Amino acid sequence: MRGFAEALERGHEAENVWVTAQQSLGLAVAHGKKLREFGVDRHQAPDAAIAARVEIKERNLRFTSPEDYPFKTAFLNNVANSYLDVTQPLIYVLISSHTGAWVWVAATDQNDEWTTAYQRDSTRGCNVLTLQCPRSYLRPAETLKNYILSHDILDLIDGRADAFRASKETTGGDRETQEGER
Repeated sequence: MRGFAEALERGHEAENVWVTAQQSLGLAVAHGKKLREFGVDRHQAPDAAIAARVEIKERNLRFTSPEDYPFKTAFLNNVANSYLDVTQPLIYVLISSHTGAWVWVAATDQNDEWTTAYQRDSTRGCNVLTLQCPRSYLRPAETLKNYILSHDILDLIDGRADAFRASKETTGGDRETQEGER
């Protein structure tokens, strides 16, 4: 039977191998800091963090949640030229232009219920090939927030994470000053 310290070290080695392999592929993956000092909640430190693509679409629809989304199908994205994209979205966010509320869909849920079809784009005045999913795949905004790292957790990423912080226009402060103060 191996001890806790040995198990922890082997876990760290596995994390390092995975993160390093992803980085060697050119992917935006970072190590979590390995904290061993007393008084630090190690449960908050991520093993690793990734930068993933989020596709955001404003819809001229009135909704506040998946339950009152007005159609049985949600249009997620124009996929006509998706083969040109370097990455695919992991998350699709749909924002109501009327209420400001938003819902989201995980690309990992895609299955044979999802379809692509040509739909009229009234803004551009043409038909576009659109990825669509049933309304049942829409999730409440607060459930995505559970998976997004808070600014406090960014301090536990091994490397610069300032690109993930709000801009000085949003916070009223200067990001460079804030980073320099740490």
